[in-house]
Parts: sequence; C-alpha cells; structure tokens
Amino acid sequence: MKWHDKSIIWYCHYKDYRIVSLSGIQPFEDGYRICFRGATLPGISNKILNKEQAIQGMKDLGSHNYYVTTNVENNHTFGVRLSRAMKKGKIWKAKIVDVKKVYNVMQEIWKIENKYYV
Repeated sequence: MKWHDKSIIWYCHYKDYRIVSLSGIQPFEDGYRICFRGATLPGISNKILNKEQAIQGMKDLGSHNYYVTTNVENNHTFGVRLSRAMKKGKIWKAKIVDVKKVYNVMQEIWKIENKYYV
C-alpha cells in the first residue's frame, strides 16, 4: 500500500466504525494521481466509493491536473477493469496521455478532463 510514503493522502469510507474502502491521492508529474491503491472489502460495493474518495480529494486539493493510472499487463486486475470502463466514458471524462512504467509496471496514464473539484 506504500504506507511509508507520507506524500500520499488517504481517503476512506466507514461502515459500523471500520474502514470498508480506501484509496490514495499522491503527487504525480504536474499534478496528482487519484484512485491510488484503491481497495474495498469483499461484499461492499465499490462502484462509486473510490470515485467519491477521489472527488473529495480533488475538492480538498483544488485546481490541479489529475491523473488515473491503469495497469495494462494483467487482465485480472482492477486497473484493467477500470481502463475498460474509462474507455467507455463510464467513470471519468478522461483521455490517455501516455503509456509508461510507473513503479515498474506498465500503466496507461489518463488525464481527467472534467473539473470534479468545483
């Protein structure tokens, strides 16, 4: 999860006083990377939780460039499913601006076009 990285801001959802979903926002290139290391407990719907966490983070941080990275190497990861949904415009209005290694994993770099922090 990269808990040692103090530059990451974590956002959570709670149910009955326990964390059921979380994701991070971290400095990235000329802005911030949202939905970093997102995780949700089994049995909890995560269709909107990580998006809500990202939107809250963007509101807290204000006007910046925001990015999402999605894994392109493993067809069974959340990142690949997220990439498919983003290509269909289901989650964010975004465009791919690069494909490169991030933390030694090939990633699509998506730049968020909408201003969700307003």
